[in-house]
Amino acid sequence: RVQWFRIERLKEIGSNAYRTSHNPPTPELLDACDHLGMLVMVENRNMGTTPEMLDDLKAMVLRDRNHPSVFIWSLGNEEGHLQGDDVIGVEIVKTMTNVVRGLDSSRLSTVAISRHWGEGFSRVIEVMGYNYWRQGNVDKYHEVFLL
Repeated sequence: RVQWFRIERLKEIGSNAYRTSHNPPTPELLDACDHLGMLVMVENRNMGTTPEMLDDLKAMVLRDRNHPSVFIWSLGNEEGHLQGDDVIGVEIVKTMTNVVRGLDSSRLSTVAISRHWGEGFSRVIEVMGYNYWRQGNVDKYHEVFLL
């Protein structure tokens, strides 16, 4: 009931989406969101391509992909050391996106970005994630990156 209480309170104040920042949610939270009509961005814990990290990513998608409340997968949060990296960061995001796409082709992926907008892996993610207002000109982003 705790998760239902949380989502009910968020809906009362006008929220329509929930980001499970820094970790995948509990199944109970997703059940509450499914029943109460709250959209969910499910966020992965560790951004990387080690076997353990990819196993965790796969487990998250396999467990949560049948929840109608899930509308997008977040590969990670503010990975500063990878965000502006045109080689390693880009390859990590491409690999993780392919893993997610192989398990759930119905939803896009994103990364919660805090810097290096327009550089590194921000150029290859499917949906740009803006964590702060200082990220830059969002209208300019639409001109450059909108598909």
